Amino acid sequence: MKNTGHATQEDVKRLENKISVLDRKLAGKSVPGIEPALLSARETAAYIGMSYGAFRTLKSTKPGYLPPAVIRNGCLVWRRTDLDRWISTLPKE
Repeated sequence: MKNTGHATQEDVKRLENKISVLDRKLAGKSVPGIEPALLSARETAAYIGMSYGAFRTLKSTKPGYLPPAVIRNGCLVWRRTDLDRWISTLPKE
């Protein structure tokens, strides 16, 4: 970056690329004391209390049953708030 006090488009693009690389490196990693807002498929399965295999089967055999996933850095992730809301609608056993 040039020391002019203004970022060029090239500077912004370079920083965006660095942020994207860091984002991918940190994906799925947790910080002690902070609960991630987005969960991977494996994390989602554990969060809702089922095996990863059962989660994948449920996802593929009952479209629309689970809360919708979003794509983040090319990966499907689920919002913890959507999962909590979905869990609250399930019948009590």
